[in-house]
Amino acid sequence: MIRAEGKGIATVFVSYNDYNTSFSVTVEDEVDIEKLEKEFLQYAGVNLSDNSSYEKTLADITNQLSGVTHIRSAQDILNKAIAMKNIEWTPTQKLEGWDHKVEFPKGVQVKGIPYSQDKQVDDIEFPKALLKNDFYSGGASANDGTFCPKYGVDCSRYVSYALGIDARTTQGMLSDLRNGTGEISKVGTYNVSSPRQADLLAAYSLADEGDALVHQGHAMLVVYNDKNAKEITVYETQIKLPIMSTYSYSYLAGKDYLPFEVK
Repeated sequence: MIRAEGKGIATVFVSYNDYNTSFSVTVEDEVDIEKLEKEFLQYAGVNLSDNSSYEKTLADITNQLSGVTHIRSAQDILNKAIAMKNIEWTPTQKLEGWDHKVEFPKGVQVKGIPYSQDKQVDDIEFPKALLKNDFYSGGASANDGTFCPKYGVDCSRYVSYALGIDARTTQGMLSDLRNGTGEISKVGTYNVSSPRQADLLAAYSLADEGDALVHQGHAMLVVYNDKNAKEITVYETQIKLPIMSTYSYSYLAGKDYLPFEVK
């Protein structure tokens, strides 16, 4: 999958084992991705939300007086993911993105929390982070020191925030599934340590909206499962901002993505 922003010409370089090639790609016109996503969600029967409606939902989920937190519904989970994906903000100075490969120009409105492996924030905390003196100073990945925005959200924390579970890395999620611990459980009967392709393909057909997928290094949230086309549409974040993507069952199985749900 190749994603492009804006019209123009770019050269794409591809490397696989000892094979290397390149080709030119011309983007002739802009596409309204947000409009296409809304149309897809409406077609799939997924309700849309915004930040204000999520905060109202959150008040229903958590009873401040008793301190009792109730399990989120699939709609609550998607609402939270959408709130993090759609939050709008405008940089007051240029913000360097992941590994200096992307940037957020001064004065240009952005939609979504930037990708970061430093200080993790959700849609409630991100507006507060914008006011901090060190917001534009740049940070470093807690994993390998790669440059990244000081404040943002990575793939596993994006999924954790949406599910309403304790913060987990992808390794932590896999460990919970392997040991039967924590707040999540398998969808399906696959072996976590050595999943068979057939078991994973069967498990994907059981995944519902608000479930998630994980393999070593990446996690995604299930938005819609087209069981006829054998494709799963997800929300995920990597490199720049949260996005919507669609993957076939066969692709996911080839990457050993494990479906799971909140207990």
